[in-house]
Amino acid sequence: MLISKEGKTELAILVENLTVNETSFFRNKAQLELFHKHVLDELIRRRQAQRDYSLRIWSAGCSTGQEPYTLGYAGGR
Repeated sequence: MLISKEGKTELAILVENLTVNETSFFRNKAQLELFHKHVLDELIRRRQAQRDYSLRIWSAGCSTGQEPYTLGYAGGR
């Protein structure tokens, strides 16, 4: 339905509901703190145990790049 001619309105509504429509550094502090505390710290511990000091994080759909820089900063603290 979403790719049909009749589904254009439905697709627009879906996209609006799935996107944030803003980009900024440290946009959602609570979310970043949870990511850092429960995800990033564990990833770093596992990598260090393997003597692998590289880490890749995919920030999908970031428009101007503040989000990946924010994640990089959070990991460097």
